[in-house]
Amino acid sequence: MYTIIGGDGQEYGPVSPGQIRQWMAAGRVNLQTRAKAFGTEDWKTIGEFPDFATLADSPPVLDDVSATPGGFVSPAALASRVRRLLAQIVDGLIGSLCCIPLLAAVPAATLLTAIQNQDTAALQAIPGLIAGSAFTMLGFMILFCVQLVLLAIRGQTIGKLALSIRIVQFPNGERVGLVKSFLLRSCVIGLLGMIPYIGGVITLVDWCCIFRADRRCLHDHLAGTMVVNAS
Repeated sequence: MYTIIGGDGQEYGPVSPGQIRQWMAAGRVNLQTRAKAFGTEDWKTIGEFPDFATLADSPPVLDDVSATPGGFVSPAALASRVRRLLAQIVDGLIGSLCCIPLLAAVPAATLLTAIQNQDTAALQAIPGLIAGSAFTMLGFMILFCVQLVLLAIRGQTIGKLALSIRIVQFPNGERVGLVKSFLLRSCVIGLLGMIPYIGGVITLVDWCCIFRADRRCLHDHLAGTMVVNAS
């Protein structure tokens, strides 16, 4: 049994070697994490204990970006590229559903023709268009609030929740707040993507970074996050 010092500086334990190995697989601790055997006061790194000697002989696979001091990212813990893509698609489809009231109210082409021809009967459809627009805006506002709450509490959007993946801090796997999960990951990279001429390049680089060994996009590096399996 061991007691460890977590990334927040707090002591956790006593826990079994098996539990520590599970935490290592999830990226929560690593071979440099400080620990002491139960009943002793001698603090060492996890890699110094015989129970983890075989792990010390096989160092984790890290590339030059993810290999921060004491950092550990287990490939098994990282969300797959396919699941991340599917989560984005699910979020996009849910957002598209919010447009249904507006599209169902009055076709844009019909309204434009009515205005040009001064068609009084067709212009009577304008109140329906206004109502459709109001319901669409309400839908987007509700969806936005739900997504913010999920990101703040769970580090997940609806899509990530459906695909059982979540956003955590890199490299310790701790819970992220709204600043990192939304403002830095979405807002900042979104604004950078709107810059004329170079915005498209930034967006393309952001997408392509998913093919790195650590599967961290540009917005992950900006926010200090990674996406892992939630189950």
